[in-house]
Amino acid sequence: GTTCCGTNVTAGEPSGFMLSQAMATPAFWMFSLAICHMAVISSGLSLFNESVLNVQGFSTDAFYNLITLSGVAGLIAKLPVGWLGRQVSLARMQTVGLVLQAGCMLWLPHIHSASALTAYGIGMGVGGTISTVIFFSIWSQAFGARQLGRIQGFAQMLTVLASALGPRLLAECHAQTGDYRLAFEFLAIAGFLLGFGCWFVRVPRPEDAHSLNAATDDSSLLETVTP
Repeated sequence: GTTCCGTNVTAGEPSGFMLSQAMATPAFWMFSLAICHMAVISSGLSLFNESVLNVQGFSTDAFYNLITLSGVAGLIAKLPVGWLGRQVSLARMQTVGLVLQAGCMLWLPHIHSASALTAYGIGMGVGGTISTVIFFSIWSQAFGARQLGRIQGFAQMLTVLASALGPRLLAECHAQTGDYRLAFEFLAIAGFLLGFGCWFVRVPRPEDAHSLNAATDDSSLLETVTP
């Protein structure tokens, strides 16, 4: 092996963060919570969307039309979102996606017309696409390839756990209040707060791991030589 920045590196080993190092950064948790937020919304609405629309006076046909519209909007948005991801900060893009979905959540209880429902469906489709594209881009860009599978896998595990909360949140809200308004308001507030955090979070680069390794090695050396 060779020595780089105070730490031993095996020849040919990819650079980047270990999982423990990535988890020590605010960026890891901001992007993980962002995709978890989308998972809560997606899982909750996928199970209760028809009930939500029925409560607001829409027919079952409106439910199927909304699913189709959101899917098409998300599909069309993938290419421009992917292109923008190479041009602008992924953290700022994540903020846009979170705020867009949060705004839709806040608006949803007040939607009673077909045109408003169409705008809502487009907003949800685009906002969800932004978060999805960033989820599959951010880990390699920020943390490198060294333990990319572990880092992304851990974040994916968090989304699975978050998905279990969505249906429970909406079900409890409806059981207690008779509608879903409080759940949507809670999700909207959470989305706005996460969006604010993502706007200001510092996104690391894979080479930053070398300075962390060097700092750890220097600290260990000091502990060893200190009487």
